[in-house]
Amino acid sequence: MIRGEFRADKRIRRLFLWVSCLFFLPALGAGGQAELATFRGKVVDAEGNPVADATIVLLDATRGGAIKIKTNDKGNFYRRGLRPSEYALTIEKDGYVAHEEVLDFRSGEEKRQQFRLMPTLSAPEAAFQKGLEAFNAGDFEAAAQAFEQVTLLSPETPEGHSNLALAYIQLGKMPDAIQELEKAAELSGDFRTWAQLAMAYVRVDRLQAAVRSFETALEKEHDTADPIAYECWMALGSLYFGENRVTDAVTAYENALSANSSSVEALVALGKCQFNLRDMSKSQEYFQRTIDEAPSSPQA
Repeated sequence: MIRGEFRADKRIRRLFLWVSCLFFLPALGAGGQAELATFRGKVVDAEGNPVADATIVLLDATRGGAIKIKTNDKGNFYRRGLRPSEYALTIEKDGYVAHEEVLDFRSGEEKRQQFRLMPTLSAPEAAFQKGLEAFNAGDFEAAAQAFEQVTLLSPETPEGHSNLALAYIQLGKMPDAIQELEKAAELSGDFRTWAQLAMAYVRVDRLQAAVRSFETALEKEHDTADPIAYECWMALGSLYFGENRVTDAVTAYENALSANSSSVEALVALGKCQFNLRDMSKSQEYFQRTIDEAPSSPQA
C-alpha cells in the first residue's frame, strides 16, 4: 500500500515537471527571440555608388567574438540574431579608407544605417593634403617640403607648383616661387595662376614680365567681379601709367571700376590720367566723384 502510494506520487511529480516544462519553454523561446537585434543597411562610396564585397566586422565589446558580414553587389548587408551589446564596427574594402565607429544594439532593435567610404589617397594626394594643413597652420617650411614632394611625385600637377610657390613666397624665396609659378602657368594656363605670376614679377621689379602676365591673365576666362580681377586691372593700370601709356591706363582703370564701382582708388587714378591727357573736365568729374563717394577719405 505504501509502495503503491509512493509510485503514484512519483508519477504525479514527473507529470507536473513535464507540464511545467511545456509551460515555460515557449515563454523562454519568445523572450529570447525578442532580445536579439537586427542590423541592415548599405555601404556607398563618396559619390553615393554602392560598394560591393565590403567586409563589415562587428566586435562584441562585452562578450568578445567577432561577426563578419559582406555587402552584396548593390552594397546592401543584413544580419539578424545580434545579442544586445556595444559593438566596435569596422568596414573595409581595398581602395578605401577603413571606417570605424561604435554601435550600441538594444533588445529587439532593428538598426538601419548607411555608411560612406572615402577612397584612399594616392601618395601625391596625401602629400598635398599634408602641405595644405601645414600652410594653414603657418608652418611654411613643412608646407614647402610637402609640396616639393607633390611636384616630385606628380610633376604635371599645376596645383603642386602653384602651392609650392605660395609657400616659397612666405619663406622669402621669390626666385624659387617665380620658377614654380612659371611651371604652373605653363601647365594650367588659368586666370589665377597667371595673376599670381604677374604679382610675383612686380615684387621683384620685373615690370615688363609683369605687364605681359597681367595681360595674359585678363585674357583668360574669369569672373569680372572677382576681387583678383580688380587687383589685376589696378596693377596693370599703374604699370601702364608708369610707362606713359596713359590711354591704356585709362582702359585698365575703367575695367577696375567696372569690377568695383565703389573704388575711390580707381576714381582718383582715372582723374590723374585725364589730367595728364589734358582733359580737365573729365579729370574734375572723377575727382568730384571721389569726394562724393568718400568725403572723409585721404583720396578725397
